[in-house]
Amino acid sequence: MTLSIQNMIDQAEKMQRRKDAITLHRIEGYEFTPEQTAMFEMFDREEFTAEQRIDYIKQKYEQAGIAAAEWAMSFTATR
Repeated sequence: MTLSIQNMIDQAEKMQRRKDAITLHRIEGYEFTPEQTAMFEMFDREEFTAEQRIDYIKQKYEQAGIAAAEWAMSFTATR
């Protein structure tokens, strides 16, 4: 699969935004788990919309019985 120059730029910008967000969370005292990092990388790779990201996170954390879905949605909403 050949990526156009614009697609490569878009991917690089997404990666930089994700790194910036992770850095900001780290400054605030929160460390992402490897699983969370992989999830957000998947969102970018598969070009999930904000709504798809929210639905995925809700389903994942509701199934696990974890109340962290609110946190994850707040992060996704800024994307």
